[in-house]
Amino acid sequence: MRLTMFVLLVCVAGNLCAQSYVGSHVSQAYSNTALSNPTVQNMAVDTISAVQAPAGFNFNFFGQTCDRFRIGSNGYMTLGNASNPPSSVVGSTPDVSSGLVVAALWLDLDTGDVLSKYTPASGGGPGVLVVRWGPVWTRTLPPSSGPFQSAPGAVLFELHLDTATGIIKFRYGYPNWHSPENTGHIHSQCIAGPAGAAQEIISQPVGTIFTADGEMTKYPVDLEITFTPTVPALAVHDGASVAHGASAAGSMRDFGGQDINAGPTNARTIKLHNTGTGTLALSGITVAPGTHAALFTLDTSSTAANVAPGTFTSFTVAFDPDTVGAKSAQIEITHNDFAQPIPFMFEVAGTGMPTSLFPVVTVREDNAAGAWIGNGAAASGNRDFGSHLIGTMPTGEAVIYIENTGAATLTLGTVTCLSPDFVLDANGVPASLAPGAWATFEVRFDAQSTGVKSAAITFGHNDSTTADPFVINVTGVAAAAGQASSGTGNSSGGGGGCTALAGTGGLWLLALPVLIGLRRRRATRANHA
Repeated sequence: MRLTMFVLLVCVAGNLCAQSYVGSHVSQAYSNTALSNPTVQNMAVDTISAVQAPAGFNFNFFGQTCDRFRIGSNGYMTLGNASNPPSSVVGSTPDVSSGLVVAALWLDLDTGDVLSKYTPASGGGPGVLVVRWGPVWTRTLPPSSGPFQSAPGAVLFELHLDTATGIIKFRYGYPNWHSPENTGHIHSQCIAGPAGAAQEIISQPVGTIFTADGEMTKYPVDLEITFTPTVPALAVHDGASVAHGASAAGSMRDFGGQDINAGPTNARTIKLHNTGTGTLALSGITVAPGTHAALFTLDTSSTAANVAPGTFTSFTVAFDPDTVGAKSAQIEITHNDFAQPIPFMFEVAGTGMPTSLFPVVTVREDNAAGAWIGNGAAASGNRDFGSHLIGTMPTGEAVIYIENTGAATLTLGTVTCLSPDFVLDANGVPASLAPGAWATFEVRFDAQSTGVKSAAITFGHNDSTTADPFVINVTGVAAAAGQASSGTGNSSGGGGGCTALAGTGGLWLLALPVLIGLRRRRATRANHA
């Protein structure tokens, strides 16, 4: 019977794509892996062992965590856990329809010893399972036509599972094979995912030895094949990193106060990055059922179902309260990153406000169209000044924009920063802002000693929907002359240093910001209604 191998990369509706693998191979001299006190099984023809469950064994295979396995006499093993016991696949003809099969070299083998040893993880090293077949005799070889002919010969090969990385390796020795060029087409190597319509069956073609469908045409002496899992990695951002279970407090996911008769707020964007090596499959983005679920509206019309490594997709959420009071809900993301909780969840929140007048403080970078700054949010954007040399500071200004987006007068306290490393120009910020009015102030980085510098700029207010005082975090790195400047923060900040010019015989060009102190300051603006 001919085995046809293929890789199926489709998703069944309602299910996540399976974890996939990438194969590679290298030619290298075979040597037995040292096995201390291995389990030795003298297996009969066409049999499979009892369940093996060594202490600590835990292997993630196509998204399923398997804590046990069985070994087939014909050069394969099956994986399975307590809720999905291994299949008792036997026989000389490869059959992976049961799923969760690892076939190092599926041969029609005679009785012989099979050795196995699981070494648990220790000292930071991985747990490794090694299974060795042989030396064991082959039973038959198919001729070009007619019945099977006896062609005795001995083979020796190993299967390795690395429980830390999920990597699978096949290693092949060559003690005694009489007809390596005439092995026929029933001998194959592959790994096979869970049974079903989306089952993945993956082999590794190797020149004239293994074909694209996993069939062997020549015994693979001194060859090592590796299957490396392609693992997606979900990273959620709302302008800052969002952890599973994260509260909305202090983030852009807290919409603050919203008039219950004003309709929905402006939508805010959530980005879903794939920082892994495999395709990130997104099968659902929803607001979890709850008291306030209907008040948060998602738009996933432009969200990709499959996100390639190194790319991202996004969706938006808006808040539309219908009654007065604090509201919150959980957004759930169903995905195939098995290192993250499924579903991945985080909070969104807001406060329904009566139509009667109330103030709302809104803080952004630069101007009304700038990036939104959450109360207490980590320094980013123009509030991260990056790295600058001492002697070239103060840097250029970072502008902070404050607007009253509510319907009553917003009172403001003094803008304050207690750190000497950051200089404020906030004299133009008024004591109050009428509805729709705005003001700006400026901050510069001016450290006098080296190191990472961080500070909190604060001001009081009367917006009852967010904490008082309002906290704006800033940061920067001060470096001494001659140190590398690695910051990538505020591009408007000053900088400088010495750079050796080729061919100048040691002449150095000193790049100093001659406009320090002369830089035109942006006027602090206040627009009163």
